[in-house]
Amino acid sequence: LKCKHVIHAVGPIASIHKSDMMCSQLIFDAVTNSLKKAQALKATSIAFPALLREAYGAQAMFDAIFQFDYTSDSMKDIRIVTLDEATYSSFTQILRRFQSVNDFCKPQ
Repeated sequence: LKCKHVIHAVGPIASIHKSDMMCSQLIFDAVTNSLKKAQALKATSIAFPALLREAYGAQAMFDAIFQFDYTSDSMKDIRIVTLDEATYSSFTQILRRFQSVNDFCKPQ
């Protein structure tokens, strides 16, 4: 792993946090806190593992990324890494919703 820093973000254990809303909030907080730490370190990129396969996990991660207050322009690359087709499909479906509403992925 070639990187300068590792910021550890922990997703919820769905069997313990039985509510989708509780899991979503924990994911949102984990991503937001990781972005805060990365920004404080003046990181230029950050990669997250998909913290939960379900669609509400993808929604919470994208919500955190798009609502974050980027106070510096150092962050250039944010990636979400999926390890299987089902997770990729969930995240792609949610990302398409964001694209159609916000049209945020236009090349600069």
